[in-house]
Amino acid sequence: MAPSKIAQTAMLASRNLRKAGQYQAMRMMERNAATTAGTQTMTVRDALNSAMAEELDHDDDVFLMGEEVAKYNGAYKISRGLLDRFGERRIIDTPITEMGFTGLAVGAALHGLKPIVEFMTFNFAMQSIDQIINSAAKTFYMSGGTQPCNITFRGPNGAAAGVGAQHSQCYAAWYGSIPGLKVLSPYSAEDYRGLFKAAVRDPNPVIFLENEIAYGESFEISEESLSPDFVIPIGKAKIEKEGTDLTIVSHSRNVKHALEAAEELEKSGVKAEVINLRSIKPLDVPTIIESVKKTNHLVTVEAGFPAFGVGSEICAQIMESEAFDYLDAPVERCTGCEVPTPYAKELEDFAFPDKEIVLRASRKVLERDEANNFVRFDEENDGLIPIANSEKTSTTIKLQPQDRPAFFMLVILYMLQGVPVGLAFGSIPFLLKAKLSYSQVGVFSLAAYPYSLKLLWSPIVDALYSPKIGRRKSWIIPIQTISGLTLIYLGSFIDSILENPQDHLSTITGCFFMLVFFCATQDIAVDGWALTCLSKDSLSYASTAQTIGMNTGYFSSFTIFLALSSPDFVNKYIRSAANAKPEPLITLGSYLFIWGWMFLFVTFLVFFVPEQPSHLQTLSAPFTTEKQLYNHPKSTWEELKNVYVAMYHVLKLRNVQMLILILLIAKFGFQVNEAATNLKLIEKGLSKEDLSISVLINFPFEMFIGYYAGTWAQGKSPLKPWIYGFAGRLLVALAAQVLVYCFPSDGVVTPTYFAAIILHHLLLSFVLTVQFVSLCAFFNTIADPVIGGTYMTTLNTVSNFGGTWPRFFIFVLIDKFTDAVCLTGSVVLNEIDKETCVKAGGHVNVFRDGYYYANFICVACGAIILIWVRKKAIYLQSLPPSAWRMKGQD
Repeated sequence: MAPSKIAQTAMLASRNLRKAGQYQAMRMMERNAATTAGTQTMTVRDALNSAMAEELDHDDDVFLMGEEVAKYNGAYKISRGLLDRFGERRIIDTPITEMGFTGLAVGAALHGLKPIVEFMTFNFAMQSIDQIINSAAKTFYMSGGTQPCNITFRGPNGAAAGVGAQHSQCYAAWYGSIPGLKVLSPYSAEDYRGLFKAAVRDPNPVIFLENEIAYGESFEISEESLSPDFVIPIGKAKIEKEGTDLTIVSHSRNVKHALEAAEELEKSGVKAEVINLRSIKPLDVPTIIESVKKTNHLVTVEAGFPAFGVGSEICAQIMESEAFDYLDAPVERCTGCEVPTPYAKELEDFAFPDKEIVLRASRKVLERDEANNFVRFDEENDGLIPIANSEKTSTTIKLQPQDRPAFFMLVILYMLQGVPVGLAFGSIPFLLKAKLSYSQVGVFSLAAYPYSLKLLWSPIVDALYSPKIGRRKSWIIPIQTISGLTLIYLGSFIDSILENPQDHLSTITGCFFMLVFFCATQDIAVDGWALTCLSKDSLSYASTAQTIGMNTGYFSSFTIFLALSSPDFVNKYIRSAANAKPEPLITLGSYLFIWGWMFLFVTFLVFFVPEQPSHLQTLSAPFTTEKQLYNHPKSTWEELKNVYVAMYHVLKLRNVQMLILILLIAKFGFQVNEAATNLKLIEKGLSKEDLSISVLINFPFEMFIGYYAGTWAQGKSPLKPWIYGFAGRLLVALAAQVLVYCFPSDGVVTPTYFAAIILHHLLLSFVLTVQFVSLCAFFNTIADPVIGGTYMTTLNTVSNFGGTWPRFFIFVLIDKFTDAVCLTGSVVLNEIDKETCVKAGGHVNVFRDGYYYANFICVACGAIILIWVRKKAIYLQSLPPSAWRMKGQD
């Protein structure tokens, strides 16, 4: 075919340029580039031209063939000057017959040469695809590995500008699916140089996909890449921009759009990591996986059609790898439109991704992640204090006004729950210790077990309910009614049996066992209601409501009750001297009676509270659907079975099993301090009213810390405060050892010593509250709402059991280590034995106090546990919510 008039004019101009020394000028340009220090710019056209020239110079078996590559210097001037330098034997013009010259080149490659085949566009290579796939790609395999085919197919790929549907297709996925081919898709000038040289030197057939628009674009290029020996390994992606919040994967010219979108996202505080694939086949899957594990979000960008594309393959690879468990939101793909490329510019611009499309996809991925509130953690303070990225957010997530009624309701319900718990865990052991040994108090501690074993019946609470009343109210109303009636009944005789607790220990333990059982059941329902009565933006305040409510109820039953039940305290601080009486202001029986009626009153009000607040009806569709999913009535027995099965699958999750192990052993180091220190102080002579005052001072401080600990626990590192709290609780336990040892020998508590007791309580309350709120925030983050309160209850149950199961053994251990005798020769086992000894004129001699030995053993074990737990906790909190979900959910 004769060249066109334009081509003839260009060829004539080319000859004139060569006569004027074009070749020498080009060589001078290359020398200058190689000797200039630092980085400089180079166009993609020059990068390809220089790389091709170097490979032709490097190996005599290399030659270039294609349409107009010689005399016309290439349709895009990629091969300019090569004909003059290497001659017609190695720079070969071909007729417009792609199938013919491709077959010729494949035959040459099979004969041992190394042809470079240029297509004016890879759209024209469809004419020769039989030769590329059936001859070049398959021969090495079909020859049993004896016949390599070293050939490079190169040319423009994908859309250019205004060239129509037949000249605008991306073939990355086409060739990427063929065994035996390697497929490269460079982005920058450095990519083009290094990858093209690697393609020519590779013994396999390589598809080198270029971009027509990129030919004239300039990129910075390093001095190293100008070396003739510079080669980029095939199959290795490049991280163009590092980030921590989002991974954007692209290839060819679309990397530019990804980088532009990443720069825009950074203005909003989102750090996107941009990966330039460079190699389509082999695909650098490990680099993508590691990035996704770091950022938890993924967007792919390509110009090919959406079906069966490069992005689809990346999605499949992530789905089949461990990175899937790290995703916090589904992957988003940015592709060309499912339409032949339009010719009109306005339509063509809509057919392919650009910066705005990548931005929309990125924001969609981040918005799908419910846990992502665009709050990041400053590295300088080790991630403890949340720092706003920009004007987009504040450091503290505020409770939404429309959620305040529900929040107040949750506080009241949790407060009711805290009243019997405060008695069972706090006041009653003090009342019993006045007449029983540590081991006998340990028997009563078994009454707390239902709170730690509620997992056994929590699925029943989640599954059985009346749709008319509501899933949570179906349990809250009857359980609180039974609890109120039980408190009223127990209040009628509890004072009389406490006169002789040794004879009625089993009755006392059994009654409070039932009360704690009722509270545990109510807790399951309230935990589940907390997940549905607050909007998404206020969900983290569920743990704050629990902290405030439980501590208020506990404070009432422990501090206030101990104070008001102490005649000395009442006579000193409440009654006047003239009205002093030997009786307390309130007895345990009257206290139970009052709270029994309070239970019934609150239950009456709850009956009229809607289970789902009206403002939640206006939530976004995904969140509304999620709430309806586990409030939708099904067959009762089918649902019950499903919940138990779901719970079984949750417990099978490896991450959940690791968390359970941590929760079961984490509290062992604090047990003696938190279970026996106050009892020991009372035993040594501290009055109950002084103890009540110290706890009273501690209460408002505990509320303050509980609220702000909730804000510290926001974000991706809720367990960091928990780890610090763990170490703090161990130090407080050691301080308790010193505090008890330094108790005044004359039994008179000085202001200084009393201040030390208060400080000890404040420090313990601080670290304990930080741990509690942080753990609750972590549970809220990972809990799967598909199974309602059961997931949350499971985690809370195990956490509670971790502090319950050692208590009985700790009390027994203290008695076993203790060696105390009366000088009359009798062994002293409890407070009654001491009183008997003193009344008989004897004196109790303590040879060995088991409290010190048991506390030291626990703290030592706790320190060892902390070293192991810290590493595991950091790992667990780095996992995305998907790592805590059941696989295969409907």
